[in-house]
Amino acid sequence: MKDSKDIRKVAFIKWIKIDVVLISVGLLYYFILYLIGDTCLIKFVFNKECPCCGMTRAILCLIRFDFIGYFRYNLLALPTFVFIYCYLHVQTEKYKKFFNIALIILAMAILIRFIFINT
Repeated sequence: MKDSKDIRKVAFIKWIKIDVVLISVGLLYYFILYLIGDTCLIKFVFNKECPCCGMTRAILCLIRFDFIGYFRYNLLALPTFVFIYCYLHVQTEKYKKFFNIALIILAMAILIRFIFINT
């Protein structure tokens, strides 16, 4: 039987692997956006704003401490980012119901925003 130190070490290594994959995918996405010279891949391809349009620009504004720009682009960017990060890291049955409910609420909020900006 493994002791708690070994279990924590395995869990930590798993977290690091997930973070490396997330960062790699994010950097690849931003590199593709840089190559096409646009801020949204879906907007570039379909010439319409997607439900999550503005999240990348909002997070970049938040990183630069431009809170007015963050609110202008997409207020749901930070909650979506935090939810996805937590969802990928917390894999216990204890929080599964919470994440399912949070996913439904977040999806409804994004859908309402999408309907609002396209009407």
